[in-house]
Amino acid sequence: MPPVRFGPRKILEYDGRYGVLICHECRYAIQKSALQSHLLRHKIYRADRQQLVAMINELDLLEPDDVLLPPPESPPIDGLPVIAGYRCTAPGCANLCASLKRMKGHWRESHGIADASLARPAKLQTFFRGTKIRYFEVTPTTEDEDDEENESENDEEEGDVDLEEQEDDNGGRQSTTVTTSPGPSAPSVNVDLETLSYFHHFMSATSLTLPCPQDMQSGAQYWKEKAVPQALQQRWLMCGLLALAACHLAAFPDNAAAGQQHRKRAAEFSLEFRTGWRELADTSGEGLREVATEIECLLRCAHWALAESPCDQRIMPEPGVPEHLQSIISTIQSTVPAAAPHEAETSAYATRILRWNTSEAGNSVLAEIRNRLHDLPARMADTFGRPENIQDVLVLLSALAAMGECCDTSFASEEVGPAWWGMATWWTRVPLRFKELVARHYPASLVVVAHWAALMVNRTERCGCWLVKGLAMTILLRIAERLPEDDDGNVQRLVALTIAA
Repeated sequence: MPPVRFGPRKILEYDGRYGVLICHECRYAIQKSALQSHLLRHKIYRADRQQLVAMINELDLLEPDDVLLPPPESPPIDGLPVIAGYRCTAPGCANLCASLKRMKGHWRESHGIADASLARPAKLQTFFRGTKIRYFEVTPTTEDEDDEENESENDEEEGDVDLEEQEDDNGGRQSTTVTTSPGPSAPSVNVDLETLSYFHHFMSATSLTLPCPQDMQSGAQYWKEKAVPQALQQRWLMCGLLALAACHLAAFPDNAAAGQQHRKRAAEFSLEFRTGWRELADTSGEGLREVATEIECLLRCAHWALAESPCDQRIMPEPGVPEHLQSIISTIQSTVPAAAPHEAETSAYATRILRWNTSEAGNSVLAEIRNRLHDLPARMADTFGRPENIQDVLVLLSALAAMGECCDTSFASEEVGPAWWGMATWWTRVPLRFKELVARHYPASLVVVAHWAALMVNRTERCGCWLVKGLAMTILLRIAERLPEDDDGNVQRLVALTIAA
């Protein structure tokens, strides 16, 4: 059966020779278990998605481990990137690696040697990514090689991309860093007028919009007095600040061409920052580690905010729209200091929500928020029925009580600092059990997270934080997809109420 293209914009292709479904926009094969979430990533919603899934279910899709790989003399598979890699030439070995660094690791681990002569260049492809990656060698035609050369200028070939460390559809994020060789493909900071203009923009504008990882005050002083002096001593760290400045300019471009140029520079600066951070993370001091971690998290938020499509990978080596709630949660939480959860106080803390006096709220908005959070447990009980585990009820009440108190912080002023601090610190105050329930997609916990997104993430955006643009709606859509479908729509309505508020 010849390959068949279908779906919106003909982005999907079924290749019956290997039993795989390739996404031409993401440029890899989709696992059967990840089909629903992958289609959602491309903003293919319920009705169209169900129709597509029904059609795809009729196809013979193989699990990654069952797919037979093409022989080395085969031409490249259409829709998959061609990677300049290496093939081990040791007797009886034909191991394939995407980078010389990994090939050297293979020699040490498998052959006990470090001889660079035991490898030859090879053109590689892989159907799947993440934990299911399996490289195979291909033989490009002259036309294929020309295409590869053209696309390498702005595609994954630029930096020895390590597909094993990219996020796959079916599991958590493996790593968000990119392995790059120290050769000319890695961009460097040249002190020219353009670089100076980005640095000036960071000092005069971007730093005023960033949160402070130490407290709820304005981040300008932190970034100018703590981050910049260290960045002047570490080129890769300076690249992180320049990347944030370029992202900030890309969020408010003078015109489309300027916006694209800022995105391009943001991607280049970000690449060098991540390369340096990866190499020095284990040896960096506490102060440097704090600044670098904050930059890494904020760049990921900026990447999500600037994503033009679900597959926009120019700023970070991951899909533009985060697929997993845990990725969003861990990123936001990592921007503030970690706090030890007080599990023993869960029961006592949970009762705070029952003692709330809305008349003591600072203003009418906070009074309305407390009323909504106070009434939410009763609405969830009507929807989900009698809970099986009373301890989980206390955990949910404790999370709601913490949310009410964090809202007091977020709504205390119109400044970004308090809004971000309240939004992020909520995740440091909820019980560990609550995070476990969210990871398991327990419906009641997802409804609570939906209220966090609608109230606190949305509040941060409304206070002018460009880093979370559209993130509240992204979270709500992810949650809506994971809630059970019921006949009368009560479960979905609990989330819809947060959007309407």
